[in-house]
Amino acid sequence: MGYAADRSVAEMKWIGLAEVLGALGLVLPWLLGIVPVLTPLAALGLAATMGGAIMIHYRRNEPVAVPAVLLTLLLFVVVGRLAFMD
Repeated sequence: MGYAADRSVAEMKWIGLAEVLGALGLVLPWLLGIVPVLTPLAALGLAATMGGAIMIHYRRNEPVAVPAVLLTLLLFVVVGRLAFMD
């Protein structure tokens, strides 16, 4: 992870925390039926994170396939979950 060398330890911890909280927000609200609108919102937040990851990897001439696939899947979650909300 060459990009990690350009980031401070604190920044990497914040990114990790954001990703863990986003993952929990992606799964738990819909699974438990508690405020399910949080699921697409968490997916949007994680999509923004993946957008940032794509930019960082692209600038460093690193592969962007994994964050691009994750971004696409997250956008499908946003659209799919919003379609099922009433």
